[in-house]
Amino acid sequence: MAEENKKMKLEVEFDRDEVVGTMMLMREKLTDERWAELTKAPISMDFKKFGADAVEVRIALIAIAIASADDLK
Repeated sequence: MAEENKKMKLEVEFDRDEVVGTMMLMREKLTDERWAELTKAPISMDFKKFGADAVEVRIALIAIAIASADDLK
C-alpha cells in the first residue's frame, strides 16, 4: 500500500458495565439483545452522526490515540 493511502486505525474496548452506565446517562437500557448486537463485530464510526461536532470528535479521538501510542511518548 502506498504511504499516502495508509490510515491510522483505533481499537477500543468497553466492558458491559461501562456500556450500561453510559446508556443509563443516555436514558436508555442495555438489553441482552442490544449487547449481543454491539459485541458481534467491530463498530465503524460514522462521524456524520455527530453533525456540527464531527470535527471536534475526530480531533479528540486522534489526540487520545496519539497520547495512547507507547512509541510516541
